[in-house]
Amino acid sequence: MPLGDLIRAIKADLKHDDNIVYDYDWERLRSYKNIGRLDELMEIIEGLKTNERFLALPYFPIEEDENTFVWNVEKTPFYKGARDGLGYMPILPIRMPSITHNVVDGYSFVTTFSMIQYSINYDNQRFLTWQEDKAITLSFIMEDLTFFVEDFDNPDNKFKKRDFNEEYKNYFKRLHNLYWENDRAKDFEWAVINVVGDSVNDDVESDSFISTLSRGTKFLIGCSALKEGHDCITCEDVVIGYLTVFKIILNDMRPLVYSLYDEEKWADESSWK
Repeated sequence: MPLGDLIRAIKADLKHDDNIVYDYDWERLRSYKNIGRLDELMEIIEGLKTNERFLALPYFPIEEDENTFVWNVEKTPFYKGARDGLGYMPILPIRMPSITHNVVDGYSFVTTFSMIQYSINYDNQRFLTWQEDKAITLSFIMEDLTFFVEDFDNPDNKFKKRDFNEEYKNYFKRLHNLYWENDRAKDFEWAVINVVGDSVNDDVESDSFISTLSRGTKFLIGCSALKEGHDCITCEDVVIGYLTVFKIILNDMRPLVYSLYDEEKWADESSWK
């Protein structure tokens, strides 16, 4: 935790005033200048405190039980490439950022996926069935987010045919090997997520949701960097990543997911395979 964050937390605790933290975080975020579309992102964040959908999302968590959808990853080149390139393991994604300093890893990929689940849970007003989880998993939604990022819902998007043995895996390796452009970019992302976190309730569910959102957004931030041809993650990529994640969680994703899902193709896949 940066020293400034520790000081503002101590002050807030001593005075029992959360507004100290909120004001401090906004002042720090506003100190960043000349970052493209930052005003647009700040306008969205300013509305979160009164956004009923956003405030309710932490209470529609992802629950796993015996009906959780499981499938053969070898049948899906995209997911196989993500697993091989990011080091993702279904049971325990390896996450050691303090040692490796990687920004994007398998855990980031999984938590981006969970943002879609949170969004659909909210619109259903219930937890996902395994059939719904199957539709999300086997649709092209994660692939669209990966390669088109903020433009994921553009009907004119055209996929490039990729050989999963090389191109998918190599893409995710490049993503995994991205680093921050500099400390300013890293600190800017921290400033953004602090302000976002200040918008929710102070409870366990909200803390968990914000942590998940932060990790998942890092995947989108990295995808933005590669899409824009950057060899590292910039402040502008941070903005695009957060604009994208808010586009996911603040809108009904169900029509898009089902339009990208070939139910007939995957008819033989079931929760117990």
